[in-house]
Amino acid sequence: MMSLDHYLQGRGSDEPAPVDIVVDSREAHQMPGVAEELSRMGVRVDVRPLAAGDYLLYAPPGGKPLLVERKTPTDFLESVKGRLWDQLEVLKSAEADGFSVAVALVGHLPVVRRLTKWNESSVARLIDEVALSWRIPIIPCPDRRWFTTWLAAKSKSLGKGGEKRMVAMRHARRGMSLNDKILYVLEGAVGTQTARALLRKFGTINAIANAPVDALRLPGLVGDKRAHEIWSVFHTPWKEGVETPR
Repeated sequence: MMSLDHYLQGRGSDEPAPVDIVVDSREAHQMPGVAEELSRMGVRVDVRPLAAGDYLLYAPPGGKPLLVERKTPTDFLESVKGRLWDQLEVLKSAEADGFSVAVALVGHLPVVRRLTKWNESSVARLIDEVALSWRIPIIPCPDRRWFTTWLAAKSKSLGKGGEKRMVAMRHARRGMSLNDKILYVLEGAVGTQTARALLRKFGTINAIANAPVDALRLPGLVGDKRAHEIWSVFHTPWKEGVETPR
């Protein structure tokens, strides 16, 4: 079970968070002025790196924080051959940690007719896959203003600002059983669903690390590309100071 601090990179576990929404620093660069727009709507905003998602909406103690991944229609479609499935898996891991999760689809969807080769049926089936098979809500927002207005309204609905100073949270690894620690280590590399499936198949992290690429494939969960990515995690030398894109 990951704590909130796991998703807030660089925040001490005993530091309160006097904000309503955290905007990922890379997202703030891609959407200049979004923090200022939210602030003008009465939302307390902080910009910092997030380990997952683009926006983290706080909830009062006992409530569920909301983790939001933002996608434009074209990015949503272009990422289907790669990072989209990894991002969805990360959201499901966050959901298992007690978060609410959502994908915000921001932009005029019919634009895909002009800018992509996707047809309406394929787009609808992809949305169906995310919303019904993965059970991750998709929030349609026709434009940026609509999106920021939804974020502000949703943040306010989660609780009054004064209630959102989060209490100190125990680091996730303290008090964990050995079995939980094994899952904790592996899910950080491959995500919760894949970690559980691989451990059921191989039994130990060592066996997974030493398995050939072909053996890492899991029907309906891990295809060829994903299997190579998992294999690379265990066989690529780490380089200090090199940041790998999410």
